[in-house]
Amino acid sequence: MKITVVRGDITRQDVEAVVTAANTKLRGGGGVDGAVHAAAGPRLLQASLALAPCPPGGAVLTEAFDLAPVRWVIHAVGPIYRGPQDAATLASAYTQALARADEVGATSVAFPPSQPARTATHWRRQRPCPCRRCAER
Repeated sequence: MKITVVRGDITRQDVEAVVTAANTKLRGGGGVDGAVHAAAGPRLLQASLALAPCPPGGAVLTEAFDLAPVRWVIHAVGPIYRGPQDAATLASAYTQALARADEVGATSVAFPPSQPARTATHWRRQRPCPCRRCAER
């Protein structure tokens, strides 16, 4: 598996699938999720609401609609950080997102940062890192 780190606008990446950090209600929101919903248009909200709710650690797949050339949006629900026990939920969200990409045969996937900067320090302290555990699966 090839992993490339890119700094930029996730809505402008030339990939087959984009992962968004969704909330359990899949209603869009702020940050990356809001940007993906804005770029994909109102049909994305309709499609995601039909699949709601999605529990923390889960991920669901919709079409990308107006987010060309992206074909799929993967709505992954991570935890709201409360402590070290949330590392498994975050790893599950990554694993489930990759499983959804695999289901549709996506060969390129863009992931946003996992959590807001104010909680990133907590994740970095986790051993092993939730992202590393996901990659090992």
